Amino acid sequence: MSVDRVVNSVDARTLHGGDISSGCWVIRDRADVDVVVKSGERADLIVIDTAGAECQRVGIKALSGATLNVVHVITESYDHKLDISMSEHVEVSVTQLVVAGAKVNTKAHLQGAGARFVLNGSFVHTDDERGDVTVDVLHEVGDCVSRTAYRGVASGKAQGRFSGLVYIAQDAQRTDAEQLSRNVTLGDAVIHTAPQMEIYADDVRCSHGATVGQMDAEAIMYMRQRGISAADAKRLQIQGFVADTILHAPIAGCGDAMMELLMDKLDRL
Repeated sequence: MSVDRVVNSVDARTLHGGDISSGCWVIRDRADVDVVVKSGERADLIVIDTAGAECQRVGIKALSGATLNVVHVITESYDHKLDISMSEHVEVSVTQLVVAGAKVNTKAHLQGAGARFVLNGSFVHTDDERGDVTVDVLHEVGDCVSRTAYRGVASGKAQGRFSGLVYIAQDAQRTDAEQLSRNVTLGDAVIHTAPQMEIYADDVRCSHGATVGQMDAEAIMYMRQRGISAADAKRLQIQGFVADTILHAPIAGCGDAMMELLMDKLDRL
């Protein structure tokens, strides 16, 4: 699998850290990068694997009124850290695709009133891969919104884990937060999911949920009755389950390229 297809799907400039303004930027082959999105700017950022690194860390600071779209693609089995700090009236939208047994930690600090953070992610583990995805959303001030939705797939003898935390500080009144983890296992695979909320404010609107289940047997039978093999039926069902996350990627052109990466991975189911 190659992440080059994701990069080639957009007209982007290479980023090695520092301030960014409007346009599309790509971070690659960098193990440790700090980025500042200028006040009032609108920018797109693609973060991809760093060759030969044991850990990739990307720190993002979005200043007042900035809008940032992030696509984060993970194909290598090492540690990945994405740390985002958001000032007032900042909007950050992240799409994350994990197709390796990696350890992925995403942390969002909502530090300014009116900040909005959205993360849609999916992981797919096959064979005997071990993966661990953590998403921490920290509401440190009031009047902020967060939405986290993660979908997981594991097959063979793979093991996946999703750990989610929504923290709402005592002064973070009028917080609106949602967190959802949906997962599907095949064969002997196992997925553990542990979403949680720590709420210290009393004027909030919060919800969270998690599911782990098998594929829809009736849907597979329906497809087999129409001449589709069992393997292809499973593949199509998983494709549809994950595609909803990928195809709504906030950076134009990245969705189709990530779907190709997903299809490569599904060939191993």
